[in-house]
Amino acid sequence: MKVKDLMTTESLKTCSPETKLHKVAQLMDEGNCGVLPVLNKQKKVIGMITDRDLALALSRNESEVIAKMKVEEIMSDDVVSVYSDDSLADALKEMRINKIGRLAVVNTDGKFKGILSVHNLLAQMKTNSKLEIGQQKSQDESILKTIIALSERYDQKLKTKKENNKKVLEAEEVW
Repeated sequence: MKVKDLMTTESLKTCSPETKLHKVAQLMDEGNCGVLPVLNKQKKVIGMITDRDLALALSRNESEVIAKMKVEEIMSDDVVSVYSDDSLADALKEMRINKIGRLAVVNTDGKFKGILSVHNLLAQMKTNSKLEIGQQKSQDESILKTIIALSERYDQKLKTKKENNKKVLEAEEVW
């Protein structure tokens, strides 16, 4: 099975680097999605902004600052993408290695074509019992390995945060 067989292409929302964050939230609400590809004028993916990026920006800034902020200030510009003709095993490998749950799908010119998410894969597994996404042993990839990698990403962030908090508490005890 190929990426193009499962990727989302309908009702996709995108934004530009200049889009204001409140507009991003509206677009995510309208599209019932948690990520927007950030496209340049040539329709090439130059970044991704997630609902988590929005939440973190909100937690770190006052509302007056947020109202003026643009996507380019908080987007992730290290985009991991796949081609629509890539195999699902290749897409799973990219998700696992990069510990991300969503990939931009582009054509050979780098122009945005869709999104492939872990949700797409899980939904397909649920409706198609013959699909062997979780059993791709020949490529040494599986949906389970990908989900574990995503979980490890968040476990590592939590561990780092706890270690930083402990260092702050220890420093305060010294004073």
